[in-house]
Amino acid sequence: MDKYDRLILSALLENGRASFAELARKVNLSAPAVAERVSKLESSGVITGYQAKVDLDKLGLPIRCVIELRLNQHGKQQTYDELVQIPQITECHRVTGDPCVIMQAYPIPHTIPTSADD
Repeated sequence: MDKYDRLILSALLENGRASFAELARKVNLSAPAVAERVSKLESSGVITGYQAKVDLDKLGLPIRCVIELRLNQHGKQQTYDELVQIPQITECHRVTGDPCVIMQAYPIPHTIPTSADD
């Protein structure tokens, strides 16, 4: 990986929908050269995919929660496997130390308690 690959990656991280022509202008290469480099980055596994950034506020999910979990050894993998299936959990990371799982979730507003009695 050379400086041009790094520049291309940086530009794609900024705008994953950029055309090869746009990328070429940013990194001072031809569009065919950029296309070839992107193809090599994809086939080598450096680029693993492209994804959309979604404004969750506009979907009615205005609250982001960061959750730390401490799990005992028994059933740890099963619990993790179940957590990653919950659609409101957008990130789930196993980490070393205490806590052992850190998650990011966007709860559905009507499921959030409004008082200690809820």
